[in-house]
Amino acid sequence: MMYLGSNLPILPIIVWDGKPIGDGKVGDLTIALSDLLWDDMVAGPGRIRVPYA
Repeated sequence: MMYLGSNLPILPIIVWDGKPIGDGKVGDLTIALSDLLWDDMVAGPGRIRVPYA
């Protein structure tokens, strides 16, 4: 489970209502997504723009 927002891009949620989610640890997928997002955010203006119609 992850919280996604504009001020805090990806926040892993490991406990809900006092109960652990899964094994109660941040998962590998969450870490990978967070790393990719941060890499994209610091890449600057050289990013590839996606044309939306």
